[in-house]
Amino acid sequence: MTGPVVEWTRRWLGITEVEQRLRLVTAELRRVELALDQLQRNVAAAEKVAARAQASGDPDAIGRIFAVLRRGR
Repeated sequence: MTGPVVEWTRRWLGITEVEQRLRLVTAELRRVELALDQLQRNVAAAEKVAARAQASGDPDAIGRIFAVLRRGR
């Protein structure tokens, strides 16, 4: 716990605002990390579908790949 003088000084120097912005940026970064992780999983699933389709000679392989990417996994 800090006193009123320290709190006033922190606000005057802008430290409190910087800390608030840092918390917001940290939360946004976490959301971006989660979205990137989901995207990587979707691409990995699409690659598996592509490999299976290529091995089986599926003529609609590209459609299946796009379907996986659209809906995600």
